[in-house]
Amino acid sequence: MPDQIQAEASRLNPMRKPFRKALATALKKAARKEEKLATEIAECGDAEYWLQCGEILKANLSSVERGSDSVELPDMYHPGQTRVIELDPMLKPLQNARRLFKKQRKLLDGLEHKQQELEICRREKETLEKLLSDYSAWEEDAPDDSPPPPELAAAARELRVHVQGLELAPPIEGMKKDKRAPEVSVREFVSADGMKMLVGKTDRDNDRLSLQVARGNDWWFHIAHHPGSHVVVKETLHGRGKEMFLPQETLLDAAHLAVYYSKARNATRAEVHYTQAKHVRKSKGAPAGQVSLQQHKTLSLRLEQTRLDRLVRGNRDQ
Repeated sequence: MPDQIQAEASRLNPMRKPFRKALATALKKAARKEEKLATEIAECGDAEYWLQCGEILKANLSSVERGSDSVELPDMYHPGQTRVIELDPMLKPLQNARRLFKKQRKLLDGLEHKQQELEICRREKETLEKLLSDYSAWEEDAPDDSPPPPELAAAARELRVHVQGLELAPPIEGMKKDKRAPEVSVREFVSADGMKMLVGKTDRDNDRLSLQVARGNDWWFHIAHHPGSHVVVKETLHGRGKEMFLPQETLLDAAHLAVYYSKARNATRAEVHYTQAKHVRKSKGAPAGQVSLQQHKTLSLRLEQTRLDRLVRGNRDQ
């Protein structure tokens, strides 16, 4: 009987257990990251508290003695109460207020990025849970000597879950081996300044456009708070000291395209994030078309119909 059990175990494909273990490990990591990000986002809620402390201090500068390490002042946000505010005794009262405002801004600056990371992490976790469930269902009926199915192995690699020795899936149709020159389907436009602007058609095209086609100093645009195409301005101009910049008309043209090719196409006002391509990153497990930004600026835009007409009319592939 022991020999029979050992023989049955030896028939089990050697890739089966490592594949399951790799999926389970990745799922645990995603869960830990989700918990960590959620905690950090909750801590960003203190930003409002530091803003209030700064405002209270600023309104009562004459009541604060320089060199104090704390002060108790009337709390304008809770009438009839006071609030104790910790101070840096080496700073003047106004400098202390500015220090509190700076602390508040620092918390807020990291909040949007952490929220994006949390959303990506939750999607990754959900995808891993489904993948592990699909694999368990497959194992119930699969012959012992069968390796993990190629479609599940490919899905795992999309999430950067690798098992050494597991056969690679065939390359995506239409993709070249040279990542420097990937095939990507885009809409091409020319700005009022004569600069080339590229707009991704699908989520996968957005990934290729932003992460493979775009070079570090190219400019990247995407509408804020809505799904939409990635827009890349390919030619970049040099200013004094070789600092990279975009002409104003190209900036507005690219931002208009980011809004037009998004779920907010019919909006009259919108916000657009823009940055250089070197600040665009793809987080582990993020779905196609979803990226994170190390840094960016936000443009508040009033849509100009005449500008859109000029751009869209000059491109046959709308």
